[in-house]
Amino acid sequence: MDIEQFNRDQQQYERDAMRVQAHHLALKADEFDRVSDLVRQEVREHARHLGLQINDRNNYEYCAWAGTSPQRVLVITFNKVRFEIEIKSHVAFRVDIALTGDKPIVLAFRSGVPLGIQTDDEIINLVRKAIESFIRS
Repeated sequence: MDIEQFNRDQQQYERDAMRVQAHHLALKADEFDRVSDLVRQEVREHARHLGLQINDRNNYEYCAWAGTSPQRVLVITFNKVRFEIEIKSHVAFRVDIALTGDKPIVLAFRSGVPLGIQTDDEIINLVRKAIESFIRS
């Protein structure tokens, strides 16, 4: 193998690696958007039944509070750069790609401790628990 062939092979490998990385980023972005919508919808529905006020003026932060003044606030942040959703002091979700294959997964964490891969029903359940815990506190 001559040096020119080696350089061509190296360049092709780098292009292929960039394509795979771009594909993974697109998968993560799509899954993050879907999970963000799921969390927002659940908060809206739950808030309506519990009489919570909601401020969702931007795509990065979502706030809910009880009563007429926001003294106690439940803050939910959506970090699209890191593909993370955090319900402050309760639970965090991170979108990643499974080690085997090209499937996006959602991981949950409580106080930094991994809770494992979450399904939509488990995500909704964790969001409900966070809101109910906020109401009780």
